[in-house]
Amino acid sequence: MIAADKSADLLSRMEQLCIEIGDDFRPALSTYTSVINAISRSSVSNTRREVIEEIRERRDQIYCHIDKKRFKIDKNEDVFGIVMHLKDGEDMLRNKFVLDDDFNYVGNRHNLNIIILHLAKLGEAWAADASEEILDYMIRKHTVDNRLTPNLETLNGCINSWAYCSAARAEGILEKLTNLQKEEGLLTHLTPDTVSYNTVIKAYANEANTKRAESILEIMEDLYESTGDANFKPDSISYGSVLNAFAKASHDPSAPNKAEEILMKMMKSESTKVNTWCFNSVLDAHASKGAGNRAFRLLKVMEDASLSDENITPDTYSYNILLKALAVSKEKGHRVVTRKGKSHAGEIAVERALQTLDKMENEESKIAKPDAISYNTVILAIANHGPKGASNIALSVLKRMEERFESGDNSVKPTSETYTSLIKAFRWGKDSTRPAEDLVQSLIEKADAEGSSKSTSNIKNLPDTPIYNALLTCWAKSGNRHAAQIRAEEILDEMTKFAKPNARTYAAVINILSNISRKRGVAKRSYELLELMENLYENGNGDVKSRPNVYVYTSVINCYARSLESDKAVMAVSILQRMEEEYRAGNSSARPNIIAYNSVLNACAFTCTGQAGHESIETAFKIACLVFDEVRSGHVKPSHVTYGTFLSVCANLMPESEIRDSLVEATFKRCARDGLVSDMVWRNLKAAASPELRTALLNQSNDNILEATWSRNL
Repeated sequence: MIAADKSADLLSRMEQLCIEIGDDFRPALSTYTSVINAISRSSVSNTRREVIEEIRERRDQIYCHIDKKRFKIDKNEDVFGIVMHLKDGEDMLRNKFVLDDDFNYVGNRHNLNIIILHLAKLGEAWAADASEEILDYMIRKHTVDNRLTPNLETLNGCINSWAYCSAARAEGILEKLTNLQKEEGLLTHLTPDTVSYNTVIKAYANEANTKRAESILEIMEDLYESTGDANFKPDSISYGSVLNAFAKASHDPSAPNKAEEILMKMMKSESTKVNTWCFNSVLDAHASKGAGNRAFRLLKVMEDASLSDENITPDTYSYNILLKALAVSKEKGHRVVTRKGKSHAGEIAVERALQTLDKMENEESKIAKPDAISYNTVILAIANHGPKGASNIALSVLKRMEERFESGDNSVKPTSETYTSLIKAFRWGKDSTRPAEDLVQSLIEKADAEGSSKSTSNIKNLPDTPIYNALLTCWAKSGNRHAAQIRAEEILDEMTKFAKPNARTYAAVINILSNISRKRGVAKRSYELLELMENLYENGNGDVKSRPNVYVYTSVINCYARSLESDKAVMAVSILQRMEEEYRAGNSSARPNIIAYNSVLNACAFTCTGQAGHESIETAFKIACLVFDEVRSGHVKPSHVTYGTFLSVCANLMPESEIRDSLVEATFKRCARDGLVSDMVWRNLKAAASPELRTALLNQSNDNILEATWSRNL
């Protein structure tokens, strides 16, 4: 009992360190298992179960939230009681299980494995926890009833149950087995296989945890190398899952290159089979980083390799990933020499996208024929990169798509994404609104014709919300501000016939209004639209997508910030407060970000001293100080715009004085310590600081402000 108490105390100390310092001190699942086993072996039985339950609950708080009450399994009936919590539980009880002569449910491995299998299919934490409880029950009872001895199917079923909701808990099943074998000599007959490890790797891949996915793969490689047991040999699923982890690791800029290194290692290995899925995973990794050139080169490697290995043949998904990589390519800002002369990288991306589409259309095999995604992505590439004649090129791709569809290929039916991207491509033209309006009108006419003829239309349910939103964005970028305002209001009224406005719709209209917000009444109109959204949602006439989010609220704040309203600082901060209230009330999409805070500061900084009275100026300054203090408190992370705008507040709203210089100096020094000094900060510092203070700050060299670090975080 003393050993059990000490192990429990050590575990509590580790958990406290985890809470205070971070995940580096998080107890391993094997630690929990060891402590639970130690307590289970103790001689005091009346409180043993309660202590174990408490430790399990603490483990779940750290590793996985259990969203339903845990099942406590002490006898055979408890296991079968879980069945009634399954969707088809009654049918399972009638048809799935082996019964004894008295028609009682037999507690054997076959029956319990069936329950674990069905729990795994649910993909929920409570079900995974229940499956592990069944495993623990089998482990406790198998020494007195060998019919309950867990086998590989039991083990893999439990791993699979956790794989859908917690990769760490899935790996924990393997750790549990290892501890039982080493510490208690139990289940020594049971050995995990490739499926066991692959399931854990796939679970980590789904969480984009490349470190753990690689680690499990290395364990498999080491076990196979040391034992020669084929059960441990990594296969294409093992490596492919690790590659998939890198494809999903958007937070890691080196992930695509690491994935490609692993792929090339696989290609050189005679014992590892590479297939199309492996290549697709690496292509996906490149696409997630907008690395169009690398994706293009890798697909060429894939095509060459397919000549000698048909398992690596590119499919439609392969080419579509390449098209995506080219469409979102970030390799811009330089020129590339081609047969046509020098071209921007964006133009090269479009040219390669068109070449890829040609190849897919001319492909005799049906493995890689183009679908709607292919055409849509090429049009998106044109819209994103804007080559010369973008509108005509995009229209030509649409024509090819429509011709293929009309010839009987239903997989290339034009969709909302097709026309949305097409409207975006129109924005590169001089008169972008005219073709966009013509396109929407043609869709309306086709929809009306469908309604009158009651026939099946090729363009059913169009135009929809994304198409109207793209049209609004087109007007917003047109440069014709007053025409945009009139048309935006008309579009908002017209679109309700075909589609429901969402948050992006209202944000687009409000952004158009913000371009002419110095016109009297415009800021108020944006506020009315915000109230309309709130009322629609509160009254049940709007869905979650039409609920105001941070972008809508910030757009209204910007409308006031750019206006000539004397109370714009008060209105701006009141909208910020509404955002905070909405967020606390459960609207996570309304959580204020630093852009919202900066917009309020901007409204304060440019409260018009010529039109606002002294009281309004003083109020604006107080609001700015409160908002700036809230940002500094760590509520959100400041940006260089935060500091630059607050310096504008000082310059515009405070008279020249020592007090102003003192505040300006403190603000600038904090900005410098944060490494956020930018050109904007310098410009506004010159306006806010006295000549003496500017000189002093520039010459300062002994106050922990080194110019080399001023802009380190920009």
